[in-house]
Amino acid sequence: LKVAQELFDGKLNSESDVLQAKSEVNKAQSQLSKVQETYKIYNIKAGSIYEVTAPISGFIIQKSINQDMLLRNDRSENIFDIAEISEVWAMANINEIDINKVKLGTSAAVTTLSYPDKVFNGKVDKIYNVIDPETKAMQARIKLSNPGYMLKPDMNANIKLSFNENQSMIAVPSKAIVFDKSKNFVVVYKDRNNIETRQVEVYRVVGDTTYISGGLKENEKVITNNQLFIYGALNN
Repeated sequence: LKVAQELFDGKLNSESDVLQAKSEVNKAQSQLSKVQETYKIYNIKAGSIYEVTAPISGFIIQKSINQDMLLRNDRSENIFDIAEISEVWAMANINEIDINKVKLGTSAAVTTLSYPDKVFNGKVDKIYNVIDPETKAMQARIKLSNPGYMLKPDMNANIKLSFNENQSMIAVPSKAIVFDKSKNFVVVYKDRNNIETRQVEVYRVVGDTTYISGGLKENEKVITNNQLFIYGALNN
């Protein structure tokens, strides 16, 4: 303001320039008063440490502030992002053939590479009714408890969903299936002198279990050890 007034007195600028300078000074004084009032409310003095209290407990996952950084009073960005991970979400890809079977509340068992022997149980709490054009799958969200904060953001996981298909099928260990010439076979054991290979129709494979929709009867026995060797010997 002083410089603007001196320039005006020397006829080097206009009266409007002086008025604009006065307006800017008044605005700056108003902002200073607001800051001083804030300091007074929170008892902040020059050189004081200002304590920022988080609204929730959790872990800092992103920091947007550095030492000696000036924080403006019109800043809208968070200075810290905090994640509360006592409960977490796992995202499952659902194949198109299974979309109609997955409902809200469907039970899920989740395992991770970090804890292969630990099963985290949860339930589907949201279904995204959109097919991903890249994976050709629909996503479902599973809510999980996270004891000891074992599960971390962006971990890879294997997810098994349990649902009732209202039908009974023969189930055999997946290793009993012999895939040959684009078909599925099992080696059926009746007695030591009566062993045969038989083509079967595979309905679904779930982990170590394969469900058979045709070709095998209830209570028939299949060989699960050295079945490839026996299959080869019977078909030579």
